[in-house]
Amino acid sequence: MAVGVSAGLKPGDQSLGWSRRWEAAQDQLARLQAPRTEDLSGEAVKDARDELLDFYVRTYHVKDALQVEAASLGLDRGAVENAVSADPTLVLLGDLANLVKHHGKGRKQDPPEIVEACGTSGPNGWRLDLTIRHKGDDLDGMAIAEDAVAAWERLPAGWGLV
Repeated sequence: MAVGVSAGLKPGDQSLGWSRRWEAAQDQLARLQAPRTEDLSGEAVKDARDELLDFYVRTYHVKDALQVEAASLGLDRGAVENAVSADPTLVLLGDLANLVKHHGKGRKQDPPEIVEACGTSGPNGWRLDLTIRHKGDDLDGMAIAEDAVAAWERLPAGWGLV
């Protein structure tokens, strides 16, 4: 005789609109910033790098959801594009998203370059250090992620959405 039990869970908010994507970006950044507790290995560093690169893609595409919902939010679709294109942090985020999506072949003449990923031990675990080269400067990949979230906080706030 065998006895089994199963359970199901249906999450409440399953929307894919801009605000849900924005919340997901904030949640994902918090997970990326937390010390990693699995063993520091080459595979773990590559996994952490891939999570950060996925973050760039998903976070940049908050723009697409805002454009789709622009009319219902009282915004002009072109104004969303112009605001994103005028923000250097979001332009870099877009360049990184395209670099990731198009397998290293960015659309711009001078795209950013993913130079190196490594793990650095700390007191509570380890963290990913990802070096991005952009216009001759070496930038910290996590700082780019943090700056991107700050940029996405400014734009919707300026439009009165948050």
